[in-house]
Amino acid sequence: MIEAQPYKAEHFLELYKESVEGDVGHAVEYLAHQHEWSPATSIFWDGSLVACAGIMNMWPKVGAMWSLISKNIPGNGVLAVRSAKEWIENVMQDYRRIQVEVLTDSDVSVRFIEFLGFTREGTMKSYGPGGQDYYLYARVNDGTKRTEPI
Repeated sequence: MIEAQPYKAEHFLELYKESVEGDVGHAVEYLAHQHEWSPATSIFWDGSLVACAGIMNMWPKVGAMWSLISKNIPGNGVLAVRSAKEWIENVMQDYRRIQVEVLTDSDVSVRFIEFLGFTREGTMKSYGPGGQDYYLYARVNDGTKRTEPI
């Protein structure tokens, strides 16, 4: 069973530690707490934390989406993807634009973000911490509610 709960910094840190060995550092701890001040949610599957996601407010009605997803999502993740789609549909009502950066090498992430209704705007060369290229995606609220099935 999937359950959305209010986001907490310790959720972010738990998922981050799952993907990175060693000390998380002060910058990551700051980031984890910063997300508590903007729209965010934590997703639990049968009581286990599987994802955190939110929007960092950039200026009025414009935000940058972030997410941290466990490598241990049970099954094929269809329910989690549907939950994400429902969440972004609700959040979009409060924004004119939401953007997100996606690693160009991650086909799964590209398919996921496009499923959420985002459009690729360009490539950010050498953007990542290791010089990786990222795509910039955005979704602009034109005032209409999406009607495709979730």
